[in-house]
Amino acid sequence: MILLDFIAGILRRIIRIITLSIWSVAIGLFTLALTLFRREEKAMRRAAGLTRIWALVAARLAGVKIEVVGKVPEHGGLVVSNHTGPFDILVNASLFPVRFAPKKELKYTPFIGQVVALSRPVWIDRSKRLESKSTAEKISRTISNNVSMLVYPEGTSTDGRSGILPFKSTAFDAAESTGCPV
Repeated sequence: MILLDFIAGILRRIIRIITLSIWSVAIGLFTLALTLFRREEKAMRRAAGLTRIWALVAARLAGVKIEVVGKVPEHGGLVVSNHTGPFDILVNASLFPVRFAPKKELKYTPFIGQVVALSRPVWIDRSKRLESKSTAEKISRTISNNVSMLVYPEGTSTDGRSGILPFKSTAFDAAESTGCPV
């Protein structure tokens, strides 16, 4: 009986992963179709809205239960969060229509990089210090178009227990220049 429960648990996880992968590809292709030949501003808003739909369904498929306490702003701000693992992305994206700011290395991760690219993120290249001005401009443009920008200002994931790492300032500089809520 214990062995059967163990096997059933593994099968449930495999089915969730497959279903989540199919859902991610499907919504990614749908996002591509709806944003491909659109002006940047309109495409970014559509992609952010579809990212929220993706996250709501993906969280449900992954068995993540989200409870909101208080009012969540609708759009146009800088969303700042600690990053302790992949479920942070689902939770944050399910609460806000957002544009992501992942590190550029993720772009080259098989499957995940291609799916994330369909959401029209602002890729962060930490190896090129001169890129921060261009990145700040993209973040400002995003926020100015009433699309929330999701950033993990520590620049990496942490265990959440060992304290907070120093924040990267680029996103905060962009928020300050637009006067948006953080």
